[in-house]
Amino acid sequence: MAPDLDAVARTFGLDGRVAVVTGAWSGLGAAVAHALASLGARVAVVARRHDRPAALARGIDGLAAPCDLSDLDRIRSVVPTVVEKLGPPEILGNAAGNMFTTERAESACAPSAAARSSTSRPSAAGSTSPASRRPRTRRARPACPA
Repeated sequence: MAPDLDAVARTFGLDGRVAVVTGAWSGLGAAVAHALASLGARVAVVARRHDRPAALARGIDGLAAPCDLSDLDRIRSVVPTVVEKLGPPEILGNAAGNMFTTERAESACAPSAAARSSTSRPSAAGSTSPASRRPRTRRARPACPA
């Protein structure tokens, strides 16, 4: 049975509330932005790309706030822009990928051997696929601080 969207809207009371959705140029972020707008929220769509967020914002009567979330100076301008144009945000839909650091994942520290063994996956013993016969090579990473 499909959910009663009117009941959901009444339960959450999103009419006029301001939402910021990151990663809103496609996929999950765009779907979240559409859903919030359909329930009455005023939505600011944030994404690195300029064209798709603008089109999405027009389609949901929202605000396009293009921003590369790996640029800290640009991030600092998003909320003041949203506050000025829509009001203070109360809802955050975070669908952006890799926004927590500007460091490449390859440069992250390597966990200790004990930590690796406690989270290791079962081996593919007996597997005859060519990929399982090739030795894995990994780039050396610095050790994590104790």
